[in-house]
Amino acid sequence: MLAVPGPITSAMSAGTHDLIRRDDDPARLVTSVSDVLSYCGGAVDPIGLPVAGSQGRAPDLLRPYDLLDPTARCVVDGLPSGRAVSDIELAELSGRALGEVRAALPALMTLGLVELSASGYRLTPRVAS
Repeated sequence: MLAVPGPITSAMSAGTHDLIRRDDDPARLVTSVSDVLSYCGGAVDPIGLPVAGSQGRAPDLLRPYDLLDPTARCVVDGLPSGRAVSDIELAELSGRALGEVRAALPALMTLGLVELSASGYRLTPRVAS
């Protein structure tokens, strides 16, 4: 079992912290996608290439895109290749509400799929190619 810790001041984190703290079969602490992937059979970098020395899954079997919820997939799919767009334009291109787009962008940046430039959001060069 894996568990993501939460703020110690939040009542919503109590259950997760109890799972990590228990003596009998404690949950494994994870704080990133890489942690999850390493516990599930190997580590991959943000676009699915094996990390050096990894004994993980083949890169074509597990990619961060596969981990995305439908909204985040629409956001990635809405990004044009070759240019950056504002979050407002991205909402129009993806067919999602602006709030949904803004909520999805931090995770997409953490996964290395999207980056923020001076002119707006764009696919990372490795993903765009």
